[in-house]
Amino acid sequence: MLAGHSWGGLLAQLAALKYPGLIAGLVLIDPADENFRAALPPDDQREIAAMGPSVLDQYSRGELGKATRDRFRPFAQRLTGDPQVQALILDAYAWCYAQRSRAQMIQDENQLYTDSLPLIRRARESAALPDVPVVVLSASTGMPEDQRETFTRLHAALAAAVPRGTHVVLANTGHLIPQERPERVAEAINNIIEDLRQLDTPTVPGP
Repeated sequence: MLAGHSWGGLLAQLAALKYPGLIAGLVLIDPADENFRAALPPDDQREIAAMGPSVLDQYSRGELGKATRDRFRPFAQRLTGDPQVQALILDAYAWCYAQRSRAQMIQDENQLYTDSLPLIRRARESAALPDVPVVVLSASTGMPEDQRETFTRLHAALAAAVPRGTHVVLANTGHLIPQERPERVAEAINNIIEDLRQLDTPTVPGP
């Protein structure tokens, strides 16, 4: 079984498309979708494309650390009411972008995504996801409303496209579901494992 979050959710699907016989189940946690950006209005597409250069500009001006802390402060406050733990969480996020190569990662990831679109679409056209349990968990906050609606609609379509697909929207939860709602991720994984165990349990014949 595979579980993947965000870009990892898309990679899990690609692995399932290529090696369906190795996959017993999928848990896709707010997974990326190759059709997401194309489905957005042009202004939103330009905003996403500008994110990488904006981060590098903030880095060059020495403002990225503060901007990162400001962006993730509400998230840290949702995770814990302890100010010391909040500070540690924010330090960890700021550290992720402490070097230029790490700040460059956002722009590089966007470029990789764009360059990979033809390969991803060919993989979709050449195969289908295996007939296994598929749980798609969607966030509900943390993005502009129109973008969130588009993302969630694509997730719903993904779950509906497989025979044993389930789509769950988590209220008051942002994209970082594994950190905000780890119990729901664990629940989805454990439910699939339990279902698979029951299928493998031989039936004892009656007298």
